[in-house]
Amino acid sequence: MGSQARGFAGPTLVYPPTFYPLATEAAKATPVAVRPGQEQSGANISLRLVTGFRLSARFMNGLTNAPLSDAGLLISSRNYPVSSGSRVIGGSNQWAIGLVPGIYDLTSSSSFGNLPLHGHLVLELRGDRDDVVVTLQPQVQVRGKVRGKVRGKVRVAGEGSLDMSTLLVGVESGEDAVGSGVAVPANADGTFAMGSLQAGKYSSKLTGLPAGAYLQSLQIGEQEATLDLSAAAGQTIETTWGVAMRAGKVRGRTSPGVVVALVPAADQALRQSRYQTVVADAEGRYEFNGVAPGSYQVYAFTKVEPGAWMDDSFLAGWAVDGVVVKVEERQTKSVDVTAQAG
Repeated sequence: MGSQARGFAGPTLVYPPTFYPLATEAAKATPVAVRPGQEQSGANISLRLVTGFRLSARFMNGLTNAPLSDAGLLISSRNYPVSSGSRVIGGSNQWAIGLVPGIYDLTSSSSFGNLPLHGHLVLELRGDRDDVVVTLQPQVQVRGKVRGKVRGKVRVAGEGSLDMSTLLVGVESGEDAVGSGVAVPANADGTFAMGSLQAGKYSSKLTGLPAGAYLQSLQIGEQEATLDLSAAAGQTIETTWGVAMRAGKVRGRTSPGVVVALVPAADQALRQSRYQTVVADAEGRYEFNGVAPGSYQVYAFTKVEPGAWMDDSFLAGWAVDGVVVKVEERQTKSVDVTAQAG
């Protein structure tokens, strides 16, 4: 249910997005099962008024440090998959009323001459905010080439082929912002180009690799690097993504139908690209292919939010640690793991 604001002198009262029967978070909603052709009744939703907050924002040109008077503003809630009923007014200072408490992505766009400018800010709103400044910068262009590596040679030969045209080269924002990830297909020669990235920190992701391959290295110029583009506004970054054909495997048994997560050690290079998840089959079997050499922990969950296994603080809260396993090149390890209930 979307919210409706009821204004009066003083605080604004709003109906927050509400899920059956009285949940303001989608994860806490009660599912309603409906079979084909079935008519379901009695799914009543109760609404309660809460205090809504005011948000006021101004915009700065990151190139000149001068105010921007023509920037547009998009407010997106991370708490609700539907509109929060906010009202946005244009001008040099923009404001919205009736925003419910939560975490929001503020996305802004403008231009400086012929140069597009973009800004993004993550804001936790727990009261009225009249001091928000959104700085807009030119976006970053990333281009490069994917190289297949076998025994250090820049080619793939004798141990299987690597069809570059099946690869999808992607980056994801460390802030996990809505719309902040970009993925583009590689050309047949391994080259690619992606644009419209905001300055910031990113993790790398390469999909479409064959079972025995993994992302081994990432270079900017001639140096091993991470995708920290915080100071790269307006630049074009040349990258090289190295693929090795010497991946290992991890397989084993657990409870049928549970989610099994392969979690890389905190000190692993390119750590974000090393996570894997599968669902155990009807006999409790699971298998991870394309495992880069290194140390991991294997967890099994009867119930877990998507992506939660990538949060170290979430894993630290479990009573039982994951099963530790170390994988070498081309090695297959067998690991049985007990499923944990959420």
